[in-house]
Amino acid sequence: MATTRYASTTELSTQTGVDLTKYSAQVEALLDAASEAINNQCHRKDGFVADTVASVRLFSGSGKSIQMIDECVEITAVAVKRSLTDSVYTTWSATDWLAFGGSYKRPDFNVLAYDEPRPYTGLMIAINGNHSVFTSGQTNTGREGFPPLNNYRAIGQPTVQVTAKWGYSVTVPNAIKQATLIHAARFFKRGQAQWADALANADFGEVRFVKKTDPAYDYLIQHGFIRPGIG
Repeated sequence: MATTRYASTTELSTQTGVDLTKYSAQVEALLDAASEAINNQCHRKDGFVADTVASVRLFSGSGKSIQMIDECVEITAVAVKRSLTDSVYTTWSATDWLAFGGSYKRPDFNVLAYDEPRPYTGLMIAINGNHSVFTSGQTNTGREGFPPLNNYRAIGQPTVQVTAKWGYSVTVPNAIKQATLIHAARFFKRGQAQWADALANADFGEVRFVKKTDPAYDYLIQHGFIRPGIG
């Protein structure tokens, strides 16, 4: 799956004055690279823009009333094995579960209602539903071929099936868009300077040494989005 480009060439040109008639291909490549770098730095395997089509993913069941899942913006179906050894998943009613974001201790059920929507990161049993737990996928086995884990032959098997639109947000978060533009523009200028470690300012007679990343970029990455809670 190709990385979603978080900003357009026109947006970069508007902010920096880059001539797209000369440098369109270079700018596109830099925006793609910046978008991919941000995904890697922020550990967003699905990126910041969610899939437009729902797909199925499997999870090892927690055996509890809470089931953590990957980030997503819409959940269309939840199916759970009745027991670990079952070969089929039983679809739960929409009234059997609740989707939430952030910490399961203080769950946020309204993640999509904000100006900058956040993703769902977990499921919990609905108190008036038909189920009490997500069937555990953990098992200890003495079967040959399974490597020991912490002195036990413990393995996680898939018992929960979730159909969802995976990813962080329906649209690009504003902070991520701006961080992408900063990153791409900075490397465009460095490329014009043959990737030198120092840039000279002829007007003021000074030499500026290149930092690893721009402070504004660092701020946007660190404070511009909500990390999922796990406790």
